[in-house]
Amino acid sequence: MSATGRKPWRASELNLVKGASKQRQAEDKLRADAWQKNREAELEAVVNRTYDGMDIPEIRAVVEAASKAMAPFIAEFDRLFAEHYPAEFARAKLGITITPGGIPEDMRKQVRRDAAQHIAARKAFMVANSSTFVTETMTEATKRTTDNPEVHEILDRLAVPNRATPTLEPPGPSPATTAAHRRCCRTRDPSPRHWRHRRKSQKNERGSAARRHDRAAAAGAEPGQ
Repeated sequence: MSATGRKPWRASELNLVKGASKQRQAEDKLRADAWQKNREAELEAVVNRTYDGMDIPEIRAVVEAASKAMAPFIAEFDRLFAEHYPAEFARAKLGITITPGGIPEDMRKQVRRDAAQHIAARKAFMVANSSTFVTETMTEATKRTTDNPEVHEILDRLAVPNRATPTLEPPGPSPATTAAHRRCCRTRDPSPRHWRHRRKSQKNERGSAARRHDRAAAAGAEPGQ
């Protein structure tokens, strides 16, 4: 029995904690890996998304009207092509086409590069925190095996990160990702409906500001003016 009235742990009991701590650390690593893959998939979904405008009724109506107007010209083009080229030839096509838009290709490369570094930094932060938790837990468990104050002192010193190791802080936002968010991705999955609502809100704000300005000018006008 120790001086504190607590029976010191046997080596087998410490090994139980050691085994559980290794399992905890391994699971935390798997969770960090899964988190990284999810963030990378979300990044690609946003960066690679393109828009052809056909989900907007007004744009669809414009395309349909253009297609209808072009129909006679397309029919005449098909007739002339069939008249002047052998039937064995693959027929040329004239029509209305839409080139989808989205985040520019050169900006995609920058976003991918900076976001990948940011995601890797956050994952490293998670793994390092897991290691710190395991070290602290194992230190407390090891202290249970002895009442020797000198051993406790050494264990307490080992539980604290080395002074040469910088203090860990969560990584800040990726500059390229933040820029892309401001310029192109107002939401994680930007939608035209969101942009239309935002433009309408901005228009209403400008209208309200103009009316306040007119009221202020009218209130400050001299009588008879």
